[in-house]
Amino acid sequence: MKKVSIKTIAEELNLSRNTVSKALNNSDTVAYETRYRVIVKAAEMGYKKLDPKIKEEFLSYTKKEIKNIIVFVHRDISSFWDEIALGIFDKIDKNEYNVLYSFVSREDEEKGIIPASVKYDNVVGIILLDVFKKDFVLKLSNLKLPMVFLDAPVNPYDDKPLGDVILVEGVKNVYEFTNTLIKTGRKKIGFIGDITYCRTVYDRYQGYAKAMQSNGIPIIDEICLIKHTPEKYYIYEEVRSHLENIKLVPEAFVCCNDDVAMWVIKYYRSQGYKIPEDIAVCGFDNKREAAAIEPYLTTVEIDRNNLGGRLVQELLWRLNNKNMPYETIIVEGNIRYSRSFPEMKK
Repeated sequence: MKKVSIKTIAEELNLSRNTVSKALNNSDTVAYETRYRVIVKAAEMGYKKLDPKIKEEFLSYTKKEIKNIIVFVHRDISSFWDEIALGIFDKIDKNEYNVLYSFVSREDEEKGIIPASVKYDNVVGIILLDVFKKDFVLKLSNLKLPMVFLDAPVNPYDDKPLGDVILVEGVKNVYEFTNTLIKTGRKKIGFIGDITYCRTVYDRYQGYAKAMQSNGIPIIDEICLIKHTPEKYYIYEEVRSHLENIKLVPEAFVCCNDDVAMWVIKYYRSQGYKIPEDIAVCGFDNKREAAAIEPYLTTVEIDRNNLGGRLVQELLWRLNNKNMPYETIIVEGNIRYSRSFPEMKK
């Protein structure tokens, strides 16, 4: 019988000998999945130098019934969503659950095409990042699997809830933003965000409107870009085309998220306006990209890694409490004032 060596294992798996050597020693410098492949293969081939404790650890893992959780994400994922996805992965107990990320194209979503990943063995639950089309979600609901949604449409998917929902709080924080702007003397304050798209954007608009109304300041429709648009104001060309049609120059813009806020700053600076001296701007989410713009953006900081973990926590709870009423959970954020905001009047 041919002697099994590190070299033969490496050739079998198409890996380097150095990687196989480290994996056999259970080194953290090698990805867990690679260590798993190497150690299982070494055991199958009868590698005699394999540490019995390491062998037992990894082979006992193969004996367990692994349960799959599918996370649906739009294919055009941004840094906001990928940090949440990492939080989901960090929270999952690898000894019992496996995370399968399923990236859904807009075309497949429109056609209601459900990815093949839901047909995998032992799929026990679904997490949806972002708001998906109604028909797509209704097809998923036919699978009768527990579902947890991050965000929700303004108009519910169905007459009855289809799963648990986690929302980022928006009314209170945006109310405070807007109220602070008013205290600085700004009155011509606009809002940008497609309020037909999802609950979180709708809630942020409600916070803005509540602050304007409580201060007796009329909302100026011309500087409130809240109707549905194909890209939801998330791309620069769409924001620019709408701002070009506004004759009134606002004193401030409350934006539904940091992407929109960055496009507003970019446009008005290109027109010679100063931020915040001429136009104050605030966003929401505290995205990494926002840290690169000048002036630094006033925003709401969301612990996205923790948010991903909270989604997992809710789904695991639901798996053990299938008959309990569905829950809507509100996760708080923290305002971070910065230089895109004017100083308070003394």
